[in-house]
Amino acid sequence: MPMFTGAFVIFLVLAAMISGCSPTLHPRPGYTVPPVPTAAYTETAAADFSLVDMDGQEVRLSDLYGKPVVLKFWLFDGTVDSEALPAVQRAYESCGEDIVFLSVPICGESDSPLDNAYEALRQKGYSFPIYFDRNGATAGLYGTGGGPATVFIDRDGFIAASSHGEIDEEAFLFGLKLL
Repeated sequence: MPMFTGAFVIFLVLAAMISGCSPTLHPRPGYTVPPVPTAAYTETAAADFSLVDMDGQEVRLSDLYGKPVVLKFWLFDGTVDSEALPAVQRAYESCGEDIVFLSVPICGESDSPLDNAYEALRQKGYSFPIYFDRNGATAGLYGTGGGPATVFIDRDGFIAASSHGEIDEEAFLFGLKLL
């Protein structure tokens, strides 16, 4: 009888593991577990920030809760060469109503960097909106170090994944799946 009980317990543990149950996904008191149980989420809440759009309107992360957010910092030095931007464009076209895309050029010294970045994007055929990070405050919050970075924030305001440095399309699409 004890052998049967041990085998049954092993069977239950294996069945739970195969079905995707994981003890690490149980919430601790005071935390909200993000809605996708198969993703390896952090318990790190995304820092609130504000950006400014092309019309001068402020957009705050806290105003976007309830929708997933992709915060994409990319270098703009007069050219648009980010490997991930084509993937950002395709994702924006296919799920721009369900996911908020905040594309933020990191500009060097220029008289009107946002206007220049906007024009460069449009010339390449990109239509997703871009935002300006006043004084680099948002980039500082996310530790970009002045370089490209991508932060995937779930609908509850938790960081699902992030990458410092340039990412390719495969990595970008993987991050989207976590949302």
